[in-house]
Amino acid sequence: MHCGISGEICEEPVLSRPSGVLYEKRVILKYIEAEHKDPANGEELCPDDLIPVKASTSKPRGKRGSGPIGEVH
Repeated sequence: MHCGISGEICEEPVLSRPSGVLYEKRVILKYIEAEHKDPANGEELCPDDLIPVKASTSKPRGKRGSGPIGEVH
């Protein structure tokens, strides 16, 4: 998940309610403080319009039987 402003991977991702764009929280808060708008669409934006995104940091598990250990012969 990459920030819509910096392009970097988000450590604390938030979603803009007006545009649906994902941002790094610290980056968008700084932008809102200076510009008071969503950079994606120019609409007014305040911190209350940001929705925290919970992301899993664990690796996805493979399907059972998809590897040599899980194969049945």
